[in-house]
Amino acid sequence: MYKVEQITIINSKGENITLGHGKPYLLQSLSGTGSVEGDIHMEKAPFQDGETYINTLIDTRALTIEAAILVDTHEELLEKKSKLARVLNPKDGKGTLKYEYQGLSREIEIVVDSAPVFPVGSENKGIGFQRTTFTLICPSPFWTDSFYESEGMADWIGGLTFPLSLGTTFAERGKTRIFNNAGDVPTPVEIVFYGQCENPIIENISTGEFIKVNKLIDTDEKLVITTDFGNKSVEVEDSQGNRTNAFNYIDLNSSFFHLKSGENLIEYSADGGEEETKVLVKWKNRYLNT
Repeated sequence: MYKVEQITIINSKGENITLGHGKPYLLQSLSGTGSVEGDIHMEKAPFQDGETYINTLIDTRALTIEAAILVDTHEELLEKKSKLARVLNPKDGKGTLKYEYQGLSREIEIVVDSAPVFPVGSENKGIGFQRTTFTLICPSPFWTDSFYESEGMADWIGGLTFPLSLGTTFAERGKTRIFNNAGDVPTPVEIVFYGQCENPIIENISTGEFIKVNKLIDTDEKLVITTDFGNKSVEVEDSQGNRTNAFNYIDLNSSFFHLKSGENLIEYSADGGEEETKVLVKWKNRYLNT
């Protein structure tokens, strides 16, 4: 648990750098972590007083970081400057920033907007120190938990093992369960069907939306559905871990729903085999600020 503010930046290559309370990378200021502005959409009809509200979209988030490199030798300073520039290379695309403070741990997707700048002058650099600033843009403005929601699924899943914390499973015919999205905004889900079933369907009764796949899933296969905006997918995974696109099997009335804030009543069923199928749902809560 970190009692002081600390951030870790991980680029698309898996390289990372941590800025905290001391050497070698001292975090001096981090701005942009709070609420971001909304873009209000309204329409106006002829002769209408005022306007009609449609929705509000949240803008991208900008994070500005001021830091200092603190070392003992000039050689170390050159090395740490080089590493900072390498990890924060704008050409590397999307990365992740992890924020930790007072036991809180949140993450956000980032791209480098302004690579590290190393100002000159005796107040900014010396034999054992160098000030720097850089700017990150967050395509999605929402912070997320650093973990997937877990509700104690081991007893339901049996011998299956997973590399991540798990969400909720279903193992009974026509099973319904309440999912609690503790975040500030709706959040996408990943849904995994294990075992043989025919035309599985999962419905968010709280919103009236459902996802149905018109396909027979074999005993040794998994059906994996992702509802993230811009990253929607429907895939069948075989026993060897090979995945095949199954988007064309989606029922045309399906909606790639998100969990709304608060409680969501979710139900699973199928045209056949549902009593032998296990269903896993997992998600990360999303927040407007840290």
